[in-house]
Order: sequence, then C-alpha cells, then structure tokens
Amino acid sequence: MEDKIRIGSRKNLELERQRDALDLVFWGLVFLPIFLFMLEGGLVGISSVADILSRANRAIALIATSLLMIHLLLVARISWIEKILGLDGATSRHKKLGKPIVYLFFAHLLISVSHYSLVSGSNLAIALGDLNLNYWQIGFATIGFLLMIVVAYTSAITIRKKFSYEIWYFIHLASYVAVLLAIPHQFAFGTDFLAQPWLATFYLGVYLFVFASIIWFKLFLPMLQSRGLRIQKLVPDLNNTTSVYVDGPGLKRIPYEAGQFFMLRILSWKLWHQSHPFSVSSSPGEKSLRFTIGSRGDFTSQITNLKAGTRVVIEGPYGIFSQKSRTKRKMLMIAAGIGVAPVRSLARSVVSEPGDVTVLYRVNDMNDAALLGELREICNQRGHKLVVLEGERFNQSWLPGQSELPDHARLLEFAPHVLESDIYVCGPAVWSKSVEQTLKTINVNKNQIHLEEFAW
Repeated sequence: MEDKIRIGSRKNLELERQRDALDLVFWGLVFLPIFLFMLEGGLVGISSVADILSRANRAIALIATSLLMIHLLLVARISWIEKILGLDGATSRHKKLGKPIVYLFFAHLLISVSHYSLVSGSNLAIALGDLNLNYWQIGFATIGFLLMIVVAYTSAITIRKKFSYEIWYFIHLASYVAVLLAIPHQFAFGTDFLAQPWLATFYLGVYLFVFASIIWFKLFLPMLQSRGLRIQKLVPDLNNTTSVYVDGPGLKRIPYEAGQFFMLRILSWKLWHQSHPFSVSSSPGEKSLRFTIGSRGDFTSQITNLKAGTRVVIEGPYGIFSQKSRTKRKMLMIAAGIGVAPVRSLARSVVSEPGDVTVLYRVNDMNDAALLGELREICNQRGHKLVVLEGERFNQSWLPGQSELPDHARLLEFAPHVLESDIYVCGPAVWSKSVEQTLKTINVNKNQIHLEEFAW
C-alpha cells in the first residue's frame, strides 16, 4: 500500500517541519520590523519620559500591526496555509492572537494620548478629543479600534453563543473595515514609516499581499471555480438531514480529497449572502459532489425548501481531515451525528487492506442514523470493521449506556488497535473533546488524533 499513499514517521516529521517553517515565517513578520527599528537607533537618545513613551509606542505599533496581518492571513483560507495547518491549526492560532492584539492596540492608543497630553500640557480627555477631531486619520483609526473591540467581545465563547452564525459572521466582517480605517494614520503619522521609506514599503507590501489573498481566495477564486455549478437534487435522509447533490461542468476542475470540506453559498434570494462550512459526504470518483446537511439552525433549516437548478458557489476544498495527514497503516474513525458525512467519504476511498480500518458510529437511535445504510455497504465491500454505538449518554460519557468500565477500557474493546492507528474524530464539539480526552488517557500521540469539529 505504500506505493499508493505515504505513511510512517518520516511523513509525520515532514508535516511538523512544514508547520514549524510557517510559524517561523510568521515570527519573522513580527521581529523583522522590530530589528530594523532597533538598527535605526530606536533605543538610542532616550532622555525624557516623552522619549520613553514615544519609543515604546513605536515598538508596540509595529508588533501589533504585524500580529494583525498574521491574524487576518490565518482566516483568509489561503490554500497553501490550509494544506499545512488545516482548519483546526489555523483557527486555534487565530483565536490565540485575538486578545493580545486588542491589548496591544489599546496600549498604543493609551500611550499615544498620554504622549500628546504630556507634550501639549493638556489632560487626557482633551488630548483624546484633540487627536480625533483635528486629525481625521487618527479619528478613523480610533473607530477601527472600537470595531476591533466589538469583534473581540463577540468572539468570547459565552457571548458568541448568544448570536446566530449569520450575525456572528457579519460582525466579523468588521475586522477588515477596522484594518482599512487604521492604515492612513500609519503613513501620515507613523514615525518609522516617515523616517524609513523601506519600512513603509515593507508594510505596504504586507497589506497588499494580505488583502489581495483575502479577495482572491474568498471571492474571485470561488466564483471562477463555481461557474455552472447547480444543485442537481435534494434527497431527505434520517436524523433530520438532507443530502444536497451539486453538479456542473466546472466540478471536474475542483480537486478534493475525501474528508475535506467546502464553504457553501447558495445563490437563492434568501441565502445568497451566507456562506457555511460543510464536509463532503461523497468521495472523489463519484459523479456528483454531495453535502449531507443536518437541520441545525436558520440556514440549514431552509435547505429542504431549495429547488433543483439553484446556483451555488463553493469555496475550497479545505482541511486536512484526510489521508494527507495519515502516517499509520491502521485507521480508526469515530463519528457522531452529522459528523458521519466526512467519515463516510473517507471510508469509501481510503487506501487500505481488509481489517485496517475500524469505524465507530455513535447514534442515539439506529433507526434514525443518517447514512448508516451506505456506511454499512461500504464497510462490507472494503472489509472495514463497523461498530454502531447506539443509546443515550450517561454521566458525561461519550459512549452509550451505563458501564462499570471507564471509557478508555470500553474503547479498547471496540478498537484494540487504537494505539497503532491514525484516529479521525468528527462530531459535535463537546462530544469530540470528550473523545479526545479519552484518547489522551491511554497516551495516544497527539499527532495521531485528527479532529473535525462542527462548531464555529
């Protein structure tokens, strides 16, 4: 099988090196401007409190700007970044940067006002008013900062749960506006930009690259690759799900791997402005591209009302919930709810010999389990082991029913080769984290665990 797909520790090492190299590039974006700032005497000639505030403010502004550009790149869904980090890797890095960026820009604002207050001899309130009213570039930057606070506030888990995906998505579009509003004041008042044209050129190049990437990968490329794509048919399935079949002349130009996902935009009157992530439940080689979608919210509840022939735009493919991250011969797939969609896709096309693959499908009721019939047929044909885990949860266990055995012991009964397997987990976020914790209990290496969470 190795001549069909690469496995082994060497492949895993190469994947880690790619992630490290990308992180190194990101760190370079942060430290290069600071290095140049110091090289040009950024810490020389400090003789007063005003000098200290000025130099500190310049350094903070450079760091915050670089981090903000990385922040945007991580959600621009640039194909080469996605191939290295995957959805989870890019999203986790993006989330970690959010609060530090807001804190840095707050410090930048506070120090700027304090410095102006010290130089002008006015109090902080008057200084803040003067800066924003007398210099439109700074006024725009302040508005941008307030927008960033709104975005950061709505990103907190406890707050985010109060919004629908659609509202949260549109609020986050404000982050692009915030950056655009802040740019003019950097070139008008940025000491380093004015004194060092090559530094201004560096950041201008970064800005152009980031926004060009966002426009290309999130707007123009999806439109180009989706020409002629339409909904071929809609087929209702169990567990309140619907399979949406997409076909068209451009489909052959969109290579994807089993287990990946697309951002789906349906060009109907009510839904055209929304884009949502859905894993494919089909696999390469099948005639149509299929999404099996559960009715879980405002957008998905309207899927059943669509008509065949409706135009769609698909953005992607994305994610490394596929064989590209596989390093073991054995595979264990664990699915719950609509998480069965990418698992069904993987089970059909994965490179394996009979007995290599074990599929655990967690359901509340076997008679209401989406894609179960297809999954059984695929496992019978391919020689996969399929275990359907039916029943209600008890005591926070991700497994069904009550048992004296802990979850990790029960898992080893169902999948004895778990420690020797690549493990693909897909389902609701809380459930997936519970599975992951069980795997960590038995010391499964983190590189063997591949998660695809249906959450935002």
